[in-house]
Amino acid sequence: MKRDKIYNEYMFDTKVENIFINEYMKDAPADFLKVYLMALMFTDLGKEMDEEKLKKSLGIAADDDVVERAWKYWERLGVVRREKGEIVFVSLKESLYGKKKSEKQKAPSDVVEASLHILDDSGLKAMFTSIEKIMNRPLNGRETESILGWIDVTGATPEIISYAYKYCVETMKKENVNYVGKVVESWTNKGFRSRAQAEEYLEEMDNRHYMYKRVLRAMGFSRNATENEKAIMDTWFDDFDFSMDMILEACAKTSGISNPNMNYVNTVLMNWNKEKTGKDETGEVTQKHVGEYYDFIREKAEREAKERKEEVYTAIPEIKKLDDQMKNNYISLTKTALGGGADKNEAMNRLKAENDKIRERIKMLLTENRVPVDYMEVRYKCPLCKDTGMTDEGIRCQCYIEREKEAAQWQK
Repeated sequence: MKRDKIYNEYMFDTKVENIFINEYMKDAPADFLKVYLMALMFTDLGKEMDEEKLKKSLGIAADDDVVERAWKYWERLGVVRREKGEIVFVSLKESLYGKKKSEKQKAPSDVVEASLHILDDSGLKAMFTSIEKIMNRPLNGRETESILGWIDVTGATPEIISYAYKYCVETMKKENVNYVGKVVESWTNKGFRSRAQAEEYLEEMDNRHYMYKRVLRAMGFSRNATENEKAIMDTWFDDFDFSMDMILEACAKTSGISNPNMNYVNTVLMNWNKEKTGKDETGEVTQKHVGEYYDFIREKAEREAKERKEEVYTAIPEIKKLDDQMKNNYISLTKTALGGGADKNEAMNRLKAENDKIRERIKMLLTENRVPVDYMEVRYKCPLCKDTGMTDEGIRCQCYIEREKEAAQWQK
């Protein structure tokens, strides 16, 4: 006698320990939970599963590091361990109850408590206490995991993280963990290790903001500077090393023209800089050339994404229909938001939910046709600034130096 062999993976069951559900699941970030469960399923089936396949199964973009962050998270809690490059799922029952008392794992009900050995060694416990005092509430599991992740991934110091929270909450009135994370990443990329370094930088940025406003007022404008205008003025201050008096003198020359503008002042100062240095800047990589190169690579990436999208539309016509339907929903969403009516919010929520379903359907179609889920997206050289040269904080992106080198070759 024998049973039929089951070939379809969906006909099997995946066993998840109750200890995991009760003690670990409730505090785990949703994405990390998905990684754990999907990988556990394939492990129980005896199938080989690397990071690339796991991302594809979960519809995660190829350049997203969520899988690696998930394994760091679960490894820190003792749910998995690494052996020769492989992920081993720990038997939680054996870990907690099968060993001698002195060998038992610490209770996993709290992420911070489970990491006390890390906290005691590096002073992180004081950092968490400081942050909770700034936030005026306890940190949740996701926030705690994110903060530990910043230390693991970016090498941020507890002092920098504490001050980033103080700056974001008290000055910027932002306490979202993702917003704070961007600030921490930006400061760490600049090499900041202490609060004093961050304070000096912020003071400099405040001074620079005043300088922008002063120049615009001299030109007759009462508005804030655009990002492009800031980049141009940075050249005057940093590259040309002009004093405020000299820049204001150049601005005064706009009084004789009918339409005062930044480009006119820039031309004046560029000519003055040539006279000052005695150099002909033809052939040199200027701010303008780097800006043009950014425009070139950004437009190229967007054009290639459009071509890939047309390729997918031809191969999978249903995706074109779904995309068009989603665009129509966005138009309806805008009209609904601008309009009135008692059921306005209900209609908006319905349209948003419909678009969410459409996006999931598109991901499913791409996966079924062995097309990466991010195939139609724009592949910028720098996802941080999306090839604009400026970050969300309005500061020059860390990729600028590399783009400057590339612009020198592109210019030739």
